[in-house]
Amino acid sequence: MFVILFILLLALPSRATDEDFKAAIALQNKADYKQAQTAYIRLLEKDNNNALVLNNLSFCQQKLQKYQLAEKNYLKALECSSSDAQIYNNFASLKLIQNKTQEAENLYLEAIKKDPDYPFSYNNLASFYQKQGKFFRAISFYKQAIDKAPLAEFYYNLGLLYFDMKKYDDMIETFKKALEMQPNYAEVYYSLALTHYYNLLELNPNKREKEFAKAFNKLTILKPELAQKFKTIYNTKNKKI
Repeated sequence: MFVILFILLLALPSRATDEDFKAAIALQNKADYKQAQTAYIRLLEKDNNNALVLNNLSFCQQKLQKYQLAEKNYLKALECSSSDAQIYNNFASLKLIQNKTQEAENLYLEAIKKDPDYPFSYNNLASFYQKQGKFFRAISFYKQAIDKAPLAEFYYNLGLLYFDMKKYDDMIETFKKALEMQPNYAEVYYSLALTHYYNLLELNPNKREKEFAKAFNKLTILKPELAQKFKTIYNTKNKKI
């Protein structure tokens, strides 16, 4: 389970050109964080109090492991927009990298306080609690994330939590909901293949083989490299894939 960073880019900076901003975003989306950092710094030369640009710059610096700079710019972003839940949410991820778990939790909670309708803070806080083994608290926040936005990713994350809890029937039902939202969600099929590989649902042998084949074949079609990873990891036993 990973805490996922979400940078929602819903508006362009008011004093920067659309093209400059789009170019910076394109670099960031290609994971060219060094060039994106340069592009955002140039944008800040035109408007050094733009919270959105500061937030994205911090994210890039975080990816470049420039943690002190990232923190400095997150703090400046919050000075410019103290009610922006996205900034608190992303800042929390930096604190997790630095193993400052209490500060991370506080930032996630502050993000929820600032914007109770922003679903990613609930999802990421749930992941935080899951890693701490606080499963029932994690379930609560995953469900709140789903209530705010019934995204396939949130259902998938909740399903993985049920897997950790060995609540396999609940996991299957949750994965079904994820597939209703996103029928070609390859990672769900990976998890289903793993479930049937070890027969965690205690199906009869014929049913188990059919369900495994169905999930694995779908995974192979959707994401062959993930199917190969599965074979590499789990074909060490006396079971043929």
